Amino acid sequence: VEDPIAAAFEEPGLPRSADDEAVEHAYRDRIKEAHPDHGGHEESFRRVREAYAIVRDHRGSDCDSPTVRERGTA
Repeated sequence: VEDPIAAAFEEPGLPRSADDEAVEHAYRDRIKEAHPDHGGHEESFRRVREAYAIVRDHRGSDCDSPTVRERGTA
């Protein structure tokens, strides 16, 4: 069984020791790349968003940047 937290850090290529700023920056870039409006695929976009949520929840962080937050979920 794969560790979901480890997988969530691997999604954007981050070590678990990455600070909150590095995590937000890496996921912001991955979300832009994966977004269907920017040539990405819906499934990839969903996976990236779910992985970012796992990382945020694991860290107890409130990294709720409008650049990574989907409209209507805040």
